[in-house]
Amino acid sequence: MKRDNSFAVILFVLGSLITVSLIGASSQNPVILPEEETWTFAVFCDTRGDNNDTPGKTCVSDNTIRAIATAVVEDSCDLVLFPGDMVNGWCQNGSTNYAKQFVNWKNAMAPVYEAGIKVYPLRGNHEDGPLPYPDPSYPYDPSPDPALRVAYIEAFKGDLESYGLDNTGPEGEEYLTYSFVHNNAFFVGLDEYAEPHVHGVDQEWLDAQLANNSQPYVFVFGHEPAFKLNHPDCLDTYPDDRDEFWNSIGDAGCGVYFCGHDHSYNRMCVKDEGGHEIRQMVIGSCGAPMKPWTLSGYNESREIVCEHHNGDDYGYALVTVDKDKATVEWKAWDGTGDPTWVTEDSFTISAVNASAVAATAAATATASAGTGATA
Repeated sequence: MKRDNSFAVILFVLGSLITVSLIGASSQNPVILPEEETWTFAVFCDTRGDNNDTPGKTCVSDNTIRAIATAVVEDSCDLVLFPGDMVNGWCQNGSTNYAKQFVNWKNAMAPVYEAGIKVYPLRGNHEDGPLPYPDPSYPYDPSPDPALRVAYIEAFKGDLESYGLDNTGPEGEEYLTYSFVHNNAFFVGLDEYAEPHVHGVDQEWLDAQLANNSQPYVFVFGHEPAFKLNHPDCLDTYPDDRDEFWNSIGDAGCGVYFCGHDHSYNRMCVKDEGGHEIRQMVIGSCGAPMKPWTLSGYNESREIVCEHHNGDDYGYALVTVDKDKATVEWKAWDGTGDPTWVTEDSFTISAVNASAVAATAAATATASAGTGATA
């Protein structure tokens, strides 16, 4: 009897230690997945409607959003990243007020929300307003609309189990810039319109986030491309700051930067200064009016490899993550008939040594702090 009690005590202590270990684990600690376990997430953006000033318009591409939302549910996604331009926002909108536009977007996204899939949105320029641009010939010169920012935050902040934004960002970017961990991946969502970092990021905050990461996967997303396609208003506006950003995510083990802004699908490969290959994945192919593009759109002196482009079809990204690699697909639909999604482009990202990544990121952050460099 005494031996039985001792055995029970041992089981209780072991169980308690396991429980305490799980509860006390930092959100930055890696989650080790079984060999056979995988999970998925989706990325899409630029679902705003057209710019015609039609009274009573929804200001969103209702049918395309619903088609993608339904597909995301069928893909059994854990979460959705949305890098901006969900609604017309500041642009001609038929007197549909900002709050109603966001309600319309959430209504079109109903399949995702009803399935309990978390959505992590960011602002695009249409959720901010026309922005100043260094080139005086560029037409956007009014100040951003503060009422639009307020409406955006009110529409989405709160419990991420339903819909909402996370308040983990730097001062002045609360509910706009944030980071989070899901399973074995670290995500960073960057608002690129908050002062004083318009067309850029808070590099000091980003360096600190990357330095604290210990996950084997890093995914970064923001509305604007780092390397220009069509829109001149992007991170390319300030190339030195852009390069610092690109080097920082490359050193941290990020293999893909998700963005939108340009209305097409485009995947390019651009190496950072350390030789890391990073894919810029523009996924502005989700309902906003498509824009033509040719290879002449690249304006960089460095080597940029266009690995895939489609300016005709709707599409979203699906990422399947396992222990050793992540497979990134772009699934396309030509917009006719019942939605049929076909994988047109795909590539893989290998898991990185988390401790090595954290050490490199920490060294980069220390060096940046020593020089006082920010973007």
